[in-house]
Amino acid sequence: MNRLNSTVNVNPGFSSLTFLLLISTLLLFVACNPGSSKNSEKKPVTRDTTITKENAFLNVFLDSTQVTSFLEKAKLSTEDSTELSDFYKSRNYEFAWFDNAGLTEHATSFVSLYRNYRSANNDSSLRNKKLDNIIDNIMDDSAYLPANKKEMIQTELELSKQFFKYAGKAYGNNLDPEELGWFIPKKKINIRSFLDSIISNKKASISDFEPVHPMFSPLHEYLEKYTAIEKKNGWPVINFLKKNYKEGDSAEAIGMLKKRLQLIGDLEPADTGNVFSAATKKGVINFQHRYGQKEDGVVTAKMIQEINRPITEKIKQIIVNIERIKWIPKPGTGRYIVANIPAYRLYVFDSGRYQWGMNVVVGSQANSTVIFSDILELIVFSPYWNVPYSIVKNEMAGKSASYFERNNFEIVGKYSDGLPQVRQKPGPRNSLGRVKFLFPNSYSIYFHDTPAKGLFNQTNRAASHGCIRLAEPAKMASWLLDYDPNWTTDSIQKSMALTKEKTVKLKKPVPVFIGYFTAWVDQQGKLNFRDDIYGHDKKMMERLF
Repeated sequence: MNRLNSTVNVNPGFSSLTFLLLISTLLLFVACNPGSSKNSEKKPVTRDTTITKENAFLNVFLDSTQVTSFLEKAKLSTEDSTELSDFYKSRNYEFAWFDNAGLTEHATSFVSLYRNYRSANNDSSLRNKKLDNIIDNIMDDSAYLPANKKEMIQTELELSKQFFKYAGKAYGNNLDPEELGWFIPKKKINIRSFLDSIISNKKASISDFEPVHPMFSPLHEYLEKYTAIEKKNGWPVINFLKKNYKEGDSAEAIGMLKKRLQLIGDLEPADTGNVFSAATKKGVINFQHRYGQKEDGVVTAKMIQEINRPITEKIKQIIVNIERIKWIPKPGTGRYIVANIPAYRLYVFDSGRYQWGMNVVVGSQANSTVIFSDILELIVFSPYWNVPYSIVKNEMAGKSASYFERNNFEIVGKYSDGLPQVRQKPGPRNSLGRVKFLFPNSYSIYFHDTPAKGLFNQTNRAASHGCIRLAEPAKMASWLLDYDPNWTTDSIQKSMALTKEKTVKLKKPVPVFIGYFTAWVDQQGKLNFRDDIYGHDKKMMERLF
């Protein structure tokens, strides 16, 4: 019988987890929760006296004074202390971790969960020696029970206290997103609701109710795997004597490379020896795919650099991205657009399902794309390009009249310092291409077409002044306007070939999220890494470590 109400949404259908869903969820949070605020009034918790020994699920009860006395010595924050008190009050002080037979299954699951977390994150602050000794005795002897009622009460309350400490550490924000360039709504977890859900659904997995995005668990599992490898002395540097290796080559380094690829799951164990076989080539391609490199099966200097990167660095990179996952809420449904800057990819969702993706060009290191979320409202066909003042000053000063004429620029005014206000007319050479997509924001960031199509075939696509260039802009326009039968492939193409701007306001605006993730787990359960092109990982590591 499920007696406790929970505000945590359960989504057991997330069997294939992916980065795409990871960053898409913030959009639903922004679009569907405009009234949410940390200042909203909290409803007082009342004692549920309908729960009695006759109808209770566990049939073991505390006294309210025992909870109060424990909390006075517990050294919890005021907020956590209040929440823990409210947790027991709402269940009329019925035990959460014990029943008549002893420690419950969800109690042992929680202990394993927090111990794995403590080990993987090397977090000694979660150690509770007295509690650990009692739990070890119980796990070693299923018939073991605390020596007396007092010890049982102490263990019960210590488990709840440990749960609040663990949840705050594992799922709470250790850093402020805005201080690190993430201009997204702040998220706060509700630990009591999380605990309510676990206790009320004892047969379900704790991960079903975690107050973080479902991508948290698979990425943390990889953290545990990599930490275990590190504790076994990590992996050695492979001495590659050449800059490139390909199928048919033979070298001692190739044998070591195979062992490394097998260790991290890119190569089948059956491929042994020092010869670069067809199977080895497949393993190399698997590695290249996970790292966003050219997938040609040739071991290059870039791959050698990544293969020899210390495992401690990869662990830190995983931890940094786990922290980012905690900044965004759990998933929902709807239409939205997602861009991941380090992956140079954009993804489109409809009804909560991934539809298609495309390559994109993002801002260069000197003109980095801002990380934020907004709502796409306008499509501008055959746009003018109003050249930013900085570009006029830094890149156009001193250009001849023939340069302006050749590139279809026109002067439409002057700035206060005398520099010309310049715009580029619509046409095939316009820097914005044939169409742009606006989600009005203070950062002047938007999506647009480009005449420079060759960049989309490169592996490193950080080359714009900050806006995001789309490889398939016509497809994007068609998707955004597919609700209107008047907009066809032909009418879109004609609008993209006009000599004057044509602005279309969407009747169905679409949320947009621009994120920055350099490590995530894809739909195939594979761990992906990307370069820290803007140095955001480095800044976070300086704070976290």
